[in-house]
Amino acid sequence: MRLRKSVLSAAVLLMISGLGVPSTAAAAEPPRPTAEYDVFPGADPPGTYTGPRAASIPGAGTRALTGGPFTGFTCDGTDGPRVEVLYVREATMTNRYTALQPIIQGWLIQADAAWNDGAARGGRSRHIRFLTETSGGSCQAVVRNVVVPAGALATFATSTAAVRALGYTRTDRKYMMLTEGTSVCGVGERYNDDSPGATNLNNTSIAFARVDAGCWGANAIAHELGHTFGAVQPSAPHATTGGGHCSQRFDMMCYGGIPTYDCTEWDAERLPDCAADDYFNVAPPAGSYLATRWNTANSVYLRAGTSVDNAHYPRPGLAYTIRNVASGRALDIDPATGTGSDPLRYLYATTADPASATQKWLLGYQTGTQIMNNKSLLCLDSAYSGVTAGTRALQYTCANQDGMHWAYLPHADGSFTVLNSLSGLALTQPTAAGSLIDQQVYTGATSQRWTFTALADQAPLSDGYGYHVSALNNRETLAAPADAVAGSAVTHAVAGTAARQQWRLVASGASWQLKNIADGTLCVGNDQSTTAGQALTLQVCGTATGQQWTPRRVADGRYMLVNRHSGLAMTMTTAAGSAVQQQALNVDNRAQVFAFAYSGALPETPAVNLLANGGFTDNTDGWWFSDNITASTTGGRLTATVAGGAGEPWEAMLGQSGLPLETGATYVLSFDASTSGPVDIIATVELSDDPWTDAFTQVVALTPTAGRYSYRFTSNLTTDAGQVQFQLGRPDGYSLVLDDIALIRQ
Repeated sequence: MRLRKSVLSAAVLLMISGLGVPSTAAAAEPPRPTAEYDVFPGADPPGTYTGPRAASIPGAGTRALTGGPFTGFTCDGTDGPRVEVLYVREATMTNRYTALQPIIQGWLIQADAAWNDGAARGGRSRHIRFLTETSGGSCQAVVRNVVVPAGALATFATSTAAVRALGYTRTDRKYMMLTEGTSVCGVGERYNDDSPGATNLNNTSIAFARVDAGCWGANAIAHELGHTFGAVQPSAPHATTGGGHCSQRFDMMCYGGIPTYDCTEWDAERLPDCAADDYFNVAPPAGSYLATRWNTANSVYLRAGTSVDNAHYPRPGLAYTIRNVASGRALDIDPATGTGSDPLRYLYATTADPASATQKWLLGYQTGTQIMNNKSLLCLDSAYSGVTAGTRALQYTCANQDGMHWAYLPHADGSFTVLNSLSGLALTQPTAAGSLIDQQVYTGATSQRWTFTALADQAPLSDGYGYHVSALNNRETLAAPADAVAGSAVTHAVAGTAARQQWRLVASGASWQLKNIADGTLCVGNDQSTTAGQALTLQVCGTATGQQWTPRRVADGRYMLVNRHSGLAMTMTTAAGSAVQQQALNVDNRAQVFAFAYSGALPETPAVNLLANGGFTDNTDGWWFSDNITASTTGGRLTATVAGGAGEPWEAMLGQSGLPLETGATYVLSFDASTSGPVDIIATVELSDDPWTDAFTQVVALTPTAGRYSYRFTSNLTTDAGQVQFQLGRPDGYSLVLDDIALIRQ
């Protein structure tokens, strides 16, 4: 969560009245909570608004959402603790209630998915207990249309007083106010109470949250509701001074303080508690902070389930092909003029081609979901910030702005309506025969529905292969200068096919060397310097740790590269011909995020993966699991939920057997891995029966941040009965994600 804190003063409470449909009032409340004020990056300046203009929407009024049915909510009654959503405007402000309904429902579905996806990491489910109703064939969140007198939205205090005066005072409610004001960005109330029981004040008391029109979005809603659920208590391990937020990045609730960059994946910013140790953990280890203090996973405002039920919604960090339901055509970059990498190119739908690089789209996240073309590295945008029906969609330089933020409404057939956060309109293929994509008022028609088909990682890091390595800030690739020698600076250039812009990865434990293909002997290094700002140079490849780079996964094919010697991150520079540098790691800095794409250069010795189905494309075929492991595949990844209770690592295992090994031959075992919390596992290559002789064994320290691990070893066995095995047993249960497992004979 990238935010900055804003301190706003409270004005005198006003006794005001207005329109509304409140729930039944209840008893007196406990002492007042703390109000946590937030300002979201990319927020519009005061006086501007997110979402459609009412004048552009036919029939704008106060009716409920119309259009085709959608899914995403559970209508489970109206009793008990609930989150109740209020659309609040002053009497003199334009009424956008109807126009906003589709995008509001999309934001609320995504906010719910964030908390539930967070729970899925621990093998459970947690859904926000919205007040819901059935309307137009859909279960949807109730959104009250609340009108307050002029001046009531001047401050958070005056706005809560206004809605309280209308009867919104139930002590079993968290009231989420989406207002037409612009004096506040986001704010949520939190009680300073870290007691672990059901009587915690955050569990038993009324609280209000507010997001103003320039800051609307699923990110803001999920964050401010997090405050009302009790996040983050001052006693939490990574709490900022006074509580309310945390310093462990990326994370739904973390910003401020002295940051630690423990969770570099884009999706971590969307989810609660990246390390599951400050405010949310569905299965905290015995004796841990969240097992003994307030844990928002126990909030009565979250409907708890004992198993995973998160839907396969489009997810930041993964790549997809996106096809229109009506036509079956794939979303692509219009080829009418220029190249696919040019900004300001319109989007169109065309015949699906699995080999087309421009038909692959990576979901990013920057205070909201972005759709990035995997080839051009540009983001899907509302053309020229348009907000009226018929506005085209184009690609443009990625930025943290509403026109590049997208929400979705899921449908029963697995498709999604894609809604723009600036316009509130639905991405539409106007006719089955038409090609250019535009935005229209939501109807639920099949021309507005899109399927997202998850792709395997388009460029997993593999020993010996060649890559183009491009920074996201300027989309230029790392390059060696012409006629480079040892000591030459590593520079950058517009993406091309020259050998000097291709880099071969050479495995070195959990790190990699980047060897320039043009020369074949020079690697990227820092001259063993620990100085921030040091220019990176080409050095004769060797064993120096200054030549070793540890990838920190951000998304599929996107990594931050941290030098093993200095702990500093490779950083792109922008001046023409300037040297690439190392700088302090900063997850917000897109100059430190690099896209890897295969260059076509194969390993110097062709590599054959001895493992079958190491990419888990559709299933777990070829792999075996002990009875205390539940395995599933999603998006080409294996998720293994490991039950607790094991006293030894070998009491919970997964692996693949029947592998040929030869004494004296060199092999590389590599894999992508992450866990729901810090866990040590054991990776082995061994004989699959008695006496279980090891050819290789390694303790691997895993964390919630996905990493690529690669180990070279020389076999001491000749057998056709070898096996790769991961020993996972431990007293506490956890989940493990594995992908792109390879055993390569060199």
